[in-house]
This record gives sequence, C-alpha cells and structure tokens, in this order.
Amino acid sequence: MLGAGDARAQSSVFDSIYDRSQSELSAYFPRTEGSQAERQTAAYIRSVLDEFRVANRSYDFNGLSDGHSFSLSIEAYIPGATPDELILAIPLNDRDDASPPEAGAARIAFGVAVAAAFSRMALPVSVRVLFLGAEYGTGSAYPMGSRQFLDRFFPDYPVVVLYIDLAYTPERLVVRAGDSGHVSPYWLVGSVSDAMDSASLFYLVLGNETQFYRLGLSVNPAPLEPYLGRGYPGISLHSSGNLVEGEAGRRWATKFYEFLLGFIIENDRGFEEQWDRHYLFFQARSFSTIIPERSYILIIIAALATMVLYPLLAPNRFRSYMHSIVKYLWAIPALIGLVFGLLFLGTLIVEGVTRIQGFPDVWQLRPALFFALKLSAAVFLFAILFRYVKRIPFPKRGRFYSALALMLLYADIIVLSTLDISLAYYAVWACMWAFLFSLSSSRTAKTACLLASMIWFVKAGYDVFTLPELSVARVLLLSRTSGNLMLALLLLPFLAMLIRLDFMFRHPRRRTKRILMTTVYPVLGVAFGVLLVYLSIFTPYSPARPQPVSVFEEADLTAGSATITIESPAPLRGLDLVVDKESYVVDTAARVYSRRIEPIGPIVSIEPTAEAFLGRKRVRIEIGAVGAPRSVSVRIRSYDDLVVYDANFPFSYESFAAAIIHIGRNPPLPLAVEFTIPAEQSGTLSVGIEYDDPPTHVSVSGPALSLKRRLRITRTFDLIRDL
Repeated sequence: MLGAGDARAQSSVFDSIYDRSQSELSAYFPRTEGSQAERQTAAYIRSVLDEFRVANRSYDFNGLSDGHSFSLSIEAYIPGATPDELILAIPLNDRDDASPPEAGAARIAFGVAVAAAFSRMALPVSVRVLFLGAEYGTGSAYPMGSRQFLDRFFPDYPVVVLYIDLAYTPERLVVRAGDSGHVSPYWLVGSVSDAMDSASLFYLVLGNETQFYRLGLSVNPAPLEPYLGRGYPGISLHSSGNLVEGEAGRRWATKFYEFLLGFIIENDRGFEEQWDRHYLFFQARSFSTIIPERSYILIIIAALATMVLYPLLAPNRFRSYMHSIVKYLWAIPALIGLVFGLLFLGTLIVEGVTRIQGFPDVWQLRPALFFALKLSAAVFLFAILFRYVKRIPFPKRGRFYSALALMLLYADIIVLSTLDISLAYYAVWACMWAFLFSLSSSRTAKTACLLASMIWFVKAGYDVFTLPELSVARVLLLSRTSGNLMLALLLLPFLAMLIRLDFMFRHPRRRTKRILMTTVYPVLGVAFGVLLVYLSIFTPYSPARPQPVSVFEEADLTAGSATITIESPAPLRGLDLVVDKESYVVDTAARVYSRRIEPIGPIVSIEPTAEAFLGRKRVRIEIGAVGAPRSVSVRIRSYDDLVVYDANFPFSYESFAAAIIHIGRNPPLPLAVEFTIPAEQSGTLSVGIEYDDPPTHVSVSGPALSLKRRLRITRTFDLIRDL
C-alpha cells in the first residue's frame, strides 16, 4: 500500500529527474514526427528508464496496415499490488507549430520523472507510461501511437487513461471529459477533480463542451476518442493560460505530481467499472460540484411533477391558465411562427454583413457578436410589432403569457430529454424559475425570476460561441430553418415572461399605457444598430491577428507544367507575389488566385526501375530531394482489377483498381520504395513529394499576413511503357 511517507520520500526523486529531463529535452527541438530530435528524445527516455530499472520496450510503426510513420513509441510498466491499471499517455512528438523548445519538453519530462519515482514505490495499482509517437497529424490513421497500442492491448482488468496533452506548463489545466460521441464516467471526473483540489491545482472542466461530446457534435478531434471508443474510461489534460517558467514551473510540476499521487491513493482499492454518463458538473473558480445520474433524474422527475402539483398549489390560477391557453390556442403557433420569421430575418442580416465584409466565414472571428446581432434584431422587431402594430390581435391577458412560458418550458424538458437527458437541465432550471414567476404577484420578484431563469441558457450560449467547437454555433447562426426553429422554441418562453411583465409596468399617470416594452425596444434598437455598423466595417485582420494566406505550388514533371495558387478566407487585397525574378500584383475581391508559372527546377529525382521474373514485376523507385520534404506518396492505379503482392512499406487498397503505399512523414532521403505486381499489370504509378517549407524562390508580401507555403511535385509513369 502506498503511504504518505513513501510518497514524500520519492518526491525528491521526481523533482531531481524532472529538472534534469526538462533541461536535457529542451535541446531536442523541434520534435516533429520522425525527426532526429524525436529520436534523441526517445534515446534519453530509454536511458532514464534503464537507469531506474523500469521495464520498458520500444516499437515502430512498420506493422500498420493503413498507415506508416518513421516515429516510434516507448512503453514503461510499473507493477502494482493489483492488476488494475492507470495508463499515462504522453505524446512523444510535438505539433508542427510547437514553440518554444522548453514548452513541449515539460510533459515528457513529467512522464520520465513519474516513471522513475513510481519505480521505487509500492503502488496500489499498476501504472503504464506510454510515450506515443505519431500522435499529431491529419487523416484517419492518426493518432497512430494510440491506435497501435490499443490494437494489441486486451486487458481483463479495469483500466483508466489519463492523456497528458500539455503543450506547455500552464497556469491552468483544462480537463476534457470526453470526445465526439463519448463522455468519461461520473466517478472518474469526480475523482480527478477531487485530486486536483487536494493538490491545489488551478483547473477547468468544460461542462458545456461535454454536452457537445454527448451529442457527437465535436468537430475538433480530441486524443481520447480511441480509448473511449474501445470502452476505456479516460480524461485528457490540456494547457490553458500563460506559460509558467522557472521556479514557478517546477512548483507547478510538483503539484501535478501530487495530483497524480492523490488520484492513485484515492483509488487504492482499484478502479470502478460503472459508467455513469448522464451527470452534471458545475464549477465556479475553486468551487465545484457534480450531480450523479440518479440524483439528476430525480430532479427532472420533480420538475415535471410540478405540472401535476400546480392544480393543488394554485387551483384558481391553474384554471385561469388553462382557460387562457384554450381560448388563445391559435396564438401559440402564430407566436412561434412570428419569432421564427424574425430570427430568419436575423439570419439574412448576418448573411448580408458577411457579404459586405467580402467572405462568408468572417463570423468565425466574432461569433458571439454576430449572434448578438441576430438576437438583437429579432427581439427588437418583436418588441416593436408587439407594442405598436395594433392590427395583430395579440392576446391581451397577462396570464396567457405566464401559462405559455410554463407550457413551452415543460415541452422543452421533454424534447431535450429525448435528445439526451443531460441536456434537460437547462430547461429544468428555467422551468423552476418560470414556476415561481407564475406564482409571484410582485413585479420585483417576477423580474428576478425572469433574469434567474435565463442564467444557464446564457452560459450555454456563451460557451457555444466562445469555445473552438463552432459546429453548434454555425447551426444557431446560419441555419435558416432547423436552427431558427430551435431558437424560436427556446426564446419564446422568455419573451412570454417579458410580455407578462409588460402588463405589470404601467405609466405612473397614464395607467393604461404599458412602459416596459417601450423601454426595451430603444435599447435593443441601439444595440442592433451599433453591432450592425461595427460588424460591417471592422477590420478582421491586424498585426495581432494576421490574415491567414496559403501559397500552394504544384508541379507536374510528366506534363512539364507548374501552377501557383494563393488562398485565404478573406479577399486577397494588396499582395505582392514574386516567383523567381517575376513580380505580380494580387489585388482581387476573390479568395483564390491562381496562375501558371515556369516549370520548377530540378529539386527532386524520381527514378523507377523494374525487374520481371516468373510472371511478376518488382518495381523499385529511388527518390531523392533537395531540402526536407514533409511527405512522399506513392499510388498505383489500374485500368482493371489491381493486384499488389507485397511492398517494403505498408499498403492498402483505395478501391478495386487503386492502392496507396503508406510512407511516414519526414522520410529519410534518399528513399527506396519497392512493390511487386503482376508482370502484365496495366495502369499508372504516381509519385508525389510534398514540402511544407519549399526550397523555391517564391515570396508573398502584404499587410498583416500569416503565410503557409506548400509545394507538391508529382510524376506519373505508365506501368507497361515506362517500367
């Protein structure tokens, strides 16, 4: 059993190895996939593990069937008193844009130091530390390190995963409790948060982001997906806020170590296997609480029970509400249709502003302000119509609107529960306050209830439009039908309560004149006007936020042609393009500019040879290049059924007539690729070489630009004529 004294005794081991590793690993940069710095990092990790006699092994990616990498992974194992296992998954390589050198070293130094310290403890559970190569990349093969590990990991005991995806030592940890379509179990979120509280770590659990995961709406893949998808409970930890350096950084690492020890001690009897997915986590600074599934369901049942109890608590009021609903039943779809129509108009206004700005995705730079523009337009026009258009026969009884708000919120609870029961709490909260709103006869109390009822919807809206997950924001902002219908049903209960209040706020002398709507609509009108002007004329990009511009050169060595394409989300204004010694001015309202250029010089060599024997043809391609290409691709296409017998790299079929040979990023050069096909196989062989930092004489300049250059060189051979 792990004791507090044993843990403190090994803390000095952790601190010593962490400091030493942080200093050593900072020199190995950038640790891109397959790079020399990554290999040096792996060698250092193995040396420390061997020094502390930690059982470890390394493995490469040659055995994958649908991917390949020149990277490697390292696995260290520290046995505990029980087979229950905690996996610490740590990316070995950095992202391509990682900076500064010491930043990414922190998570690797932490993993090495933890393995060293734990090797001298009597742990209650087993710990496996994974230093995973090829974790960051595009395509279905990524994250390769996690996928490869899981393909050969078949435990018959409980396993928990902590994925340490720290880009740097942060002042605040972000805890992600899920991934697209999956959420972490209740007990794990509670245990991790308790251990972080005990270690005095500053952290944030994104509750509303977890709702996105439940609905499968997350569009930014998180590293937990391979683990959660195979039934292993997990949490991923990410950096947020400023970089913590020096002595403060070392203190933070010690706190993180204490968090991990606390988590292990809290689960010293093994890990739970129950997976409670419908829980609620609330956090306000250092305070946090979690509501388990059973308690949450009881809360929903209690909220729905108020509909049954209402006739007993206020029978006269209930009869009056029912009479109003029946009498003005026609007004309910009319009001829903009116709000929908005004939101539809708000969508058209947003689309108009994006046209004025010249590119459709400008809203992604200010999503919250664009949504405020849409809402202010809709509510402003609603207030004017309700207050001044006398020919629209709105119901004139205030109780109808209280009843309407309650009825719609009860309906929201049922509808949201059918989508996912965890979503219902927004409506449950609002319904509770709407219930008190209906019982209160005081203007002050009703106003307080109205404001309180909107809190969680406002919080959810804030998260939707400030988190990097913009799929939900796109629906609410730009969907003309489904998004606006959803908003109309969510917005109308609060508008109904506002109208009910309007009946209670009378002019001090002219008692028949209502003044609340008269006060609200000018404020909304000013807000709408200010937002409309600002969003129509603001400059999306500046030196602090430069305009992203992609420059893509493409050369076809077979055809002897070359083109250059410049792309950006915004119009290409005031750019100077220089290709070799030729200069061009790019100034257009379009977002894509393309032109033919002179063929690119001899910076690559692609030389295939073939030998036929016993009806088979062995093809060998010798590839050389100037500079450091990011990737090499080899594709074989046939005019009929394609057969590939073998290759010296993994390969897979894209269709019955096409195959791709998988070659990892940042390949060593010169490179030899070999494969065997039938001697009479007809078709083509295409070889592509791609650079992220092309060795060509191309430059693009202009105001406030963030440039990304790419070069792709291809050459195609006929399998019969050329080989």
